[in-house]
Formats: sequence, structure tokens, C-alpha cells
Amino acid sequence: MKSVRMFIVGLVSGVMLATAGTAFGAPALQKISATLRPDYKVKVNGQEVKMQNAPISYNNTTYIPLREAGEILGYKVGFKDSTITLDKKDVNDVSAIASTELTGWVDLNTLARDYGVYVASGDDLTIGNITVKRPVAEPDRIETFQTEHGTIHVKIENGRFYVILEEMRNAGVIQ
Repeated sequence: MKSVRMFIVGLVSGVMLATAGTAFGAPALQKISATLRPDYKVKVNGQEVKMQNAPISYNNTTYIPLREAGEILGYKVGFKDSTITLDKKDVNDVSAIASTELTGWVDLNTLARDYGVYVASGDDLTIGNITVKRPVAEPDRIETFQTEHGTIHVKIENGRFYVILEEMRNAGVIQ
């Protein structure tokens, strides 16, 4: 009889302890109601970027997806064990750079055709008023050049050369 009574006391105590934990954890998470805003535009350095997920509006504050925003700005975004991490991507890792549309990369043929920029390559690569050592056409890499006009990045991807429009504007190559 004493063992049955101890069993019941233990069972009731266990049930009370098990349900008490959920009561303490309940206030930490709550549902909210927010408004999707696909009509909002996002610009980075004056250039509109296409977001795959629409911003949301909640309590007079606009939120954009952290992973997308981080990747557009050159960060690797991770989530593990309830911790969000942002780590700067290696500028020489082409796979770590966002797409041409998101970062302003443009190929040299487009630069010449659409912006009337003189482009020539031989031993050196000339882009308008900038001449740099011609990058070796190894696939999927980025070369960084310091010029009198600032830093210029040249991306080699699938045998084509790309530059960043904003850097070309800063260097006075285009308006």
C-alpha cells in the first residue's frame, strides 16, 4: 500500500513539474499579424535590388529577410542552435558574391555597348580611362586592382569579364 501511495505521489509530482515548464516557456513565443509589402522597393547604394521575399510591415516598422539582405551586402548568414551569424564573405570567392542583378556587375561587352565605354584587352585590360594588368582568364574568380581612381574588381565567370557599375561611376568611366 505504501509503494502505491509513493507511486501516486511521484506520478502527480512528475505531471506537475512537466506542465509547469510549458507554462514558463509559453510567454516567449507569440503569434503576430503583419502585412506583406511587395510594393516596397529596396535599394542598395542607389540601385534597386530584387528581393525574393517581400518586406513586411508590423507596428509601424518595416522588416526585410535577414538572409537575403545579408547576402546582398556580402555576408554569409547562418542559423544554428538559436543563434544567427553574419560573416563577411571572401571577396575572391565568386560563389559568395550575389548575382549580377543584385550587386551591379555588368559584363565588358554591355559596358561598351550600353555606356559607350572603350574596352580593349591585350597584355593589359583597358576600360575607359583605366588600365590594369589583364587578369588571367581562370574561371570563377575575382581580381582586385588598386588604381588612381580607387579599387576596381574584375570578375571572371564562364570566360566572361565583369566589372561593378558603381566602381566605374566612381572612377569617372561612366556618368
